[in-house]
Amino acid sequence: MWASHADIARASLATIPTGPERLRVIEGLLAILRAAGFSDQVAAWAVDRLQIYIDADVFEGSLYAARIKQGFDVEEHIAAVRDYFRRLPADRFPLVSSMADTIMSGDEQRFEFGLDLLLAGLAALR
Repeated sequence: MWASHADIARASLATIPTGPERLRVIEGLLAILRAAGFSDQVAAWAVDRLQIYIDADVFEGSLYAARIKQGFDVEEHIAAVRDYFRRLPADRFPLVSSMADTIMSGDEQRFEFGLDLLLAGLAALR
């Protein structure tokens, strides 16, 4: 849903949410986190960080979408970056050059991994 409203994500990154719809979402997230046993401080900051993560992902996607409209070929770009990483001098960048395929892999999986990472870190605080 958010991806189809990238301008909202862009605006969200530059403001403190005060609108009724956004506050309703925050209220719900805070209620979930409080019910799960998190302190007020952890709940408040977690909602902020989770929303920034989501907004940043949506905003990045909107930048790619704008470039695609101008003829940018994402797959070609990813392949070129992957090849560049592979050709880096192994004596200076042994990990980047050997992990080029892994570094450049994933799409939706990256978002899900990041969200899982944030939630696992949050769970560790409980």
